[in-house]
Amino acid sequence: MAQVQIMCPRSGLWASIGMEVEPDQWEDLEPTTDPAKCGVCGELHTWSKPEARLVEWRAPDPTI
Repeated sequence: MAQVQIMCPRSGLWASIGMEVEPDQWEDLEPTTDPAKCGVCGELHTWSKPEARLVEWRAPDPTI
């Protein structure tokens, strides 16, 4: 899974909106105008797919 991130208009930082999607399903995702809660400032922001990015990450391995 990958996190959907948008650029927070208040801070200018990339922020998770609490949505995850499989990268191969991103193109099929329907456009939305629903606002999403910003993981940086906590406010609601509208967003669109062209403005967003997908970020795949893995939690650090605690055994390393």
